[in-house]
Amino acid sequence: MESRRIRILPQSSFVTPLQSDTLFGQFCWLYRDVHGNEALEALLSDMSNPPLVFSDGFPAGFLPRPILKPVKLPTQMQDGMGKEYKKFAFFPLEVIQKLQGNLTEGAIATEYLQNRQQWPKPASPTKSMMTKNALNSFSHSTAGESGQLYASNELFYPHGSQLDLYVRFDSQKISGETLQEIIELMGMQGYGKDASTGRGRYKVSDWCEATMLQSAPAETNAFVALSSCVACSSADPAYGKVFTKFAKHGGGLAARGKHMKNPVVLYQPGSTFGIIQPRDVYGRMLANLVSDEVGGKHVHNACTIALPCHIPSSELPPKTGGNNA
Repeated sequence: MESRRIRILPQSSFVTPLQSDTLFGQFCWLYRDVHGNEALEALLSDMSNPPLVFSDGFPAGFLPRPILKPVKLPTQMQDGMGKEYKKFAFFPLEVIQKLQGNLTEGAIATEYLQNRQQWPKPASPTKSMMTKNALNSFSHSTAGESGQLYASNELFYPHGSQLDLYVRFDSQKISGETLQEIIELMGMQGYGKDASTGRGRYKVSDWCEATMLQSAPAETNAFVALSSCVACSSADPAYGKVFTKFAKHGGGLAARGKHMKNPVVLYQPGSTFGIIQPRDVYGRMLANLVSDEVGGKHVHNACTIALPCHIPSSELPPKTGGNNA
């Protein structure tokens, strides 16, 4: 599989966070709109080998903080410096690349201690609660006597800040040109919730090969997940955080009554896994997250892009043999 890094420049606020499974779902609906339903079914014909996998969205030049075996911080970091370090959700890309061959919490903390003054910090979005009115689609006015006010959280990125997405794709199933075409179209139409009212707009500012995903360090035995994913039989969960995703159908199914999928528990990006069997991507494509009443064919991409690394065996928990569930 080939790998690309996509750098995007937000043009509006976002209601839906940039998560890998949502990106995949919206990509598939747009691919269907452009190339037809038969082309989409052909693209998704082999669920055991997904044609493409996205990462979540990260601040440009940063990666999610790897979740590793906790260690006692150096003495110099037992005060406010340590508190600052523990709050970081993202680490500079060059630091993670430098430590890929020996990725431990202690090594990262030492790197921070030595380079604290030059340590870059990502631009953080501002979350604001926006109050809106529900509209009556027939009268084109506010609905009900009270206007049916409701609140919605939106993410506002600082002017000029950029985000990085990563994608791995099978060039035998989809070309890089087609991939770029659909991703740029997604930015024009808007990503996620409230795209029809101008949210989720972005421009692609850079498109290049993601070499760090192609070259593995010597004695690679683990990886850092860059996507929201589930466990699989090819990797042992080491350290991570999980969350429950209440996913929705998109595209033409979003307007139907049964628009919610069954909830699924996913690992957050930054979770670490020990490798049992090397693969291009890890995780699984899920096919059991919809009600029988919805009908049709549905998949949920719970695979992850893997950042290969070496974690000393002493820093990994005992092997469990992966997860086939």
